[in-house]
Amino acid sequence: MTKTNASLDKEWNVVIGSGVAGAKGTATATSATSLTDSGASWGTTQFIGSLVVGTPASGGLVYANVISHTGTVLTVDRWYDATTPGGSAGTTPGNNQYVIIPGQSPNMFMGISTNASAVGSGDTTLVGEITTSGGGLIRKIAALTHSASASTGTVVAVFTANGTDSLPAVVHKMGISNSLLSTVINLLQTVLNADATLTTSGDQLTVTDTITL
Repeated sequence: MTKTNASLDKEWNVVIGSGVAGAKGTATATSATSLTDSGASWGTTQFIGSLVVGTPASGGLVYANVISHTGTVLTVDRWYDATTPGGSAGTTPGNNQYVIIPGQSPNMFMGISTNASAVGSGDTTLVGEITTSGGGLIRKIAALTHSASASTGTVVAVFTANGTDSLPAVVHKMGISNSLLSTVINLLQTVLNADATLTTSGDQLTVTDTITL
């Protein structure tokens, strides 16, 4: 697979650690895509790619990927319910306690694209990704299979076309990311070994990617 430039920084932070501790506090404002702590002093880069965990007013916990931040405001992709990260967005946290976890979030989502161009390390999105709301070909959780001591693992996702998808669709490449949103940087991308054409509702594509570390 081709690693994007963003992936290289993330890989170091996952394998070795960024040398940056997490943070905690009480939010002073929140939204569907942000968390503010007016008393914080985070800088502008140290928590990019980290997970922030917040507390909704109704109780429980939700988390989000930090996309960017200022000294006091985290911009996040969306809030996730940990039990259904591939489903609807979680409840926006209230002005309650939060924790930014040291390290980086996992690359658990796969998307597919009909764009016929090659992938490049400078890509910031999966060009041509299928994003039809309600369709069966949109980004989803990919299952990882890995045996102890093995240097390889497989990541698998099954996409099933439905009546909402724009068909026929010729799938040319895929990408893996830490976010369910297609607008967030894709970290690993590759052209499929063969194009897959989905023509009718119910057609199914299984994408299996073998990764060697």
